[in-house]
Amino acid sequence: MVFALNYPAAKQWMLVVESLPPQRMWAVKGAAAAPIVGLLWWWYTSVFAQEKPDYNASNAYFGCVPLLGYVFLRNLTPGLRSHYAHSLHELGKVTLGQWFLLRLAFFFFLKMYCASRVNFLEPLIKS
Repeated sequence: MVFALNYPAAKQWMLVVESLPPQRMWAVKGAAAAPIVGLLWWWYTSVFAQEKPDYNASNAYFGCVPLLGYVFLRNLTPGLRSHYAHSLHELGKVTLGQWFLLRLAFFFFLKMYCASRVNFLEPLIKS
């Protein structure tokens, strides 16, 4: 739903940017992509590189970072927009917003279920 609400503004921005001279267009797109690439690099080095239990614990919070990075960087140029991943294309038929909500709901309930079974504060209390 968030993507659907922002679609008109994003489309207008892309039309304005792609009407600029090539050097200026790439400068604007590069400036917009730099924070996304930085965020992806941070996710890769600090979240993805964790040990399996730590990664599983943080994945519910940071699992959307690579997907959002993919969506943004894929839509950056017309050449990249003409190619797509078939699995994400099929997922997009359900709508990306619904998938995000379902994923967040699943991990929220999974964490609530695990929290009721395991006392996460026990190691902190003993020390």
